[in-house]
Amino acid sequence: MKTNERLMRDVMEEFAWQPSIASRDLAVDAERGVLTLRGTVSSLREHDDVLAAAGRVRGVTALADELEVVLPAANQFPDSELAVAVVDALRWNAAVPADRITVVVRDGTVTLSGDVDWQYQREAACRAVRQLIGVKRLVDAVAVTPPPRTADVRTGIEAALRRYAEEDAKKIRVETHDSEVVLRGSVPAAAERERAEHAAWAAPGVQSVRNEIVIVPT
Repeated sequence: MKTNERLMRDVMEEFAWQPSIASRDLAVDAERGVLTLRGTVSSLREHDDVLAAAGRVRGVTALADELEVVLPAANQFPDSELAVAVVDALRWNAAVPADRITVVVRDGTVTLSGDVDWQYQREAACRAVRQLIGVKRLVDAVAVTPPPRTADVRTGIEAALRRYAEEDAKKIRVETHDSEVVLRGSVPAAAERERAEHAAWAAPGVQSVRNEIVIVPT
């Protein structure tokens, strides 16, 4: 296992290596694999890139996000203009049923609500908004509505896990409770944990995923 100092150094080096991360006001604390990220970034996109970069580093088991999005003056817009940009971004995205999503903007915070048939549609809506200049925060209140067939959902998720990694799949237990999926077990890295959650969200009608998989580095 890496020392806290080594893990912090590796994470900071990963930040410096990524061209999409321009902020030099970043700080990292580490305690037994759990990272606390502090500092400011200039956009929600950069915020997401910082989290993704930290999560890629071997030995990271969890992230505590204390980052703040501080928009440059040139990227600050009235809520009315930002709302128009959000609606257009959703309307022009082929994966998003824009007529089923409601947009509310207040002080640069965008709230999406409504319902969709699939998790990929919900994710596409969020991605479209998170890339926009002027968005400081996104609140995702979109629901996935159709009821799943419990047995089919569990079987489908387990088959997807085997396609991703046969050995890891043996260590993951899938439980379904109505429209919720619970994942338990252990994997060697954060990427495998994320893949398992992606497989669960891909099942039809899943409204929530509780990922209780723990990371046990080999």
